[in-house]
Amino acid sequence: MNKKKSLLMALVLFMLLLNSARAQSYDIESLDGYSVRINLDGNVFGGRTLAISIPSDTLFFESTGIKKVEILEKFFLKVSYDTRGGSGLGLTNTLFISVKNNKINIALAMLSYSRGIGTGFESIYESKFSLEGNYKVDYKLLVSSEENKVSKNSSGKKHVHTNKLTLVYDKELNIFYGKKEVITKYLLFYDFKTRLKRRRLIQGTFPAINLDKVNYYFINGEWYKNNYKNELSIDYYRSK
Repeated sequence: MNKKKSLLMALVLFMLLLNSARAQSYDIESLDGYSVRINLDGNVFGGRTLAISIPSDTLFFESTGIKKVEILEKFFLKVSYDTRGGSGLGLTNTLFISVKNNKINIALAMLSYSRGIGTGFESIYESKFSLEGNYKVDYKLLVSSEENKVSKNSSGKKHVHTNKLTLVYDKELNIFYGKKEVITKYLLFYDFKTRLKRRRLIQGTFPAINLDKVNYYFINGEWYKNNYKNELSIDYYRSK
């Protein structure tokens, strides 16, 4: 590790310690069978970043505040947090987190709420989650989404679109997904940490979640979202 990276890591650890008094802590059972404490700190880097950490791993997410946290089936921590949108747009993302091999696993990372005002209409989108089964059998995650569009003109016309999706659980990858999808093409990748875009050739079969607003792909151990044609973006990064 070079000097620049060492200084950056030292700064990150210092800021995490500085904000530890305001952090939220939750105890779950790792998929390896031991108790682990997960810390959530929404005040990193001036309150613009959410840090989710265990002693051996830390993830950083762009966030404007933690909305709701739940422990599910003792193995999962469900975290909903607000994040930045465009002008007049409010966004909430939801994570399902587990721990295995001293590493934080993101079993699911998805947009769960948006509210925006467009030309002549107002739109509200919301997804709800229901976890069924257990780790010894097979988990299933039911996702129900609903989008309401209301016209702002005198007619007040309302359009409602609903969708239901069942996600299965992969015990090897420790993720929820809808189907496997073959991808062979060049895609633009946006990196939240560096704020840079780069073009990469993607070839293979990848777990995918296809919903109304955004498609999601699990590539090389991380979740990417696809809300623009031929562009994938990742909303978080690891400390290592």
